[in-house]
Amino acid sequence: MPFQFDTKENTLLSIPKDTLQFVKEANDLIESVTTKQWSKNKTYSYTLQNGQKEQVTTYYQTNKQTKEYWLSRVSTHSLDRYKFEDFAKFIGGVEPKTGKVESIYKHTEYETEYIHVLSKWGAIPLDSYPEYQQLESTEHLQKWGSIYAEYELGAPLTTRQFNEFILVVEPGYFSEDTLFVIQLVSNKPLENSHVKGVYCSIERVRLDKAGNCVEWIMATSSDSGGSVPKWLQNSMISKSVAGDVPSFLNWLNKK
Repeated sequence: MPFQFDTKENTLLSIPKDTLQFVKEANDLIESVTTKQWSKNKTYSYTLQNGQKEQVTTYYQTNKQTKEYWLSRVSTHSLDRYKFEDFAKFIGGVEPKTGKVESIYKHTEYETEYIHVLSKWGAIPLDSYPEYQQLESTEHLQKWGSIYAEYELGAPLTTRQFNEFILVVEPGYFSEDTLFVIQLVSNKPLENSHVKGVYCSIERVRLDKAGNCVEWIMATSSDSGGSVPKWLQNSMISKSVAGDVPSFLNWLNKK
């Protein structure tokens, strides 16, 4: 059966053994974003700090099986201004000279520099999960890691913590000029007084030679937990998710 992308907890035992098939299914979800399966939400226009104009379009759907709300964003960025290799490096941690992922954790490390509400993060060793010892083989986990990420959403909300499994797939694994960063909710319990949030996401960065651009699509379903009603979260997430694009581009433009 196809993997079900949702905000339910996953264990190391539930991570698919066939990584390539898993990425294909993630790509199918991303490919569906601009079809009739999703409804267009809004197009945001931004003026970056250097004066250039960029646009981000968001879409939404409610998954028929899980009933979860999903939000996606789509943006394209001219090759006259940007290099695909820079996106691959600063979103996926791909070293330009080797084409390999320098570190699974570079994605989150870089995010802390342009996502201002992401205040703290750290790696969670996979072998710290109790079920690690039950695995017959860990070969399929070579591209996987695990993190915790803390978000400060502003008073009176307390710190939100998301414990995640993260997969980074370099260009050439699934498709020549395509990068994936996929995050799933992990079953790691909190060890502090933070509010537990859950977050599932698929990011695809693709070189579109015909369109002379870098295409960046992200789809996510999440719940920040606590007392904030889900309907209110859903109404606010579009602007927040779209805003990550100009934040990243402003940061990248200074590199």
